[in-house]
Amino acid sequence: VVESQRVTAEQRLEAIAASPRPSQPVELRFRGPGSTERVGEVAGLMLELGDGRRTLIAIRDVTEQRGLMAKLQVADRLATVGTLAAGVAHEVNNPLTAIIGNLELMKLALTNAPPGADSASPTEDVSPLVDECLTGAWRIAAIAPINSASAPARSRAPRCASIADSSPVN
Repeated sequence: VVESQRVTAEQRLEAIAASPRPSQPVELRFRGPGSTERVGEVAGLMLELGDGRRTLIAIRDVTEQRGLMAKLQVADRLATVGTLAAGVAHEVNNPLTAIIGNLELMKLALTNAPPGADSASPTEDVSPLVDECLTGAWRIAAIAPINSASAPARSRAPRCASIADSSPVN
């Protein structure tokens, strides 16, 4: 038994000797070949034999089983992180698709405007598309907000720009 569990092992042996019933298994750490640490399940039973009382101790090496369980737990955590990442990617991709599509439509509306057309016409055509882009951008911002104390403070109110004169409008 490793030194840090020597007292526990002694107490366990005393409990086995004092009880007429089989003990419940308990895990203890042992030194194995080459001073490697092993994990064993230890259980015991007091037996009355013709020539006196005997203590039967059974130790089952569960080192590899515990190692496999630890690896399984890590794999399970990684799978959970992967599922979470896929969900976040999906939530970001939906509004991003809308933003890209609307920007493509705005580009077409602005480049295909007939010469001499009313200057307000392209603005009216793309204004709802700009609104949809802003809505999508704010949805993405809500998924991964900036929480860092070192990051500059950002207003949650959307800022719009007039297409006609490129001046900011609040």
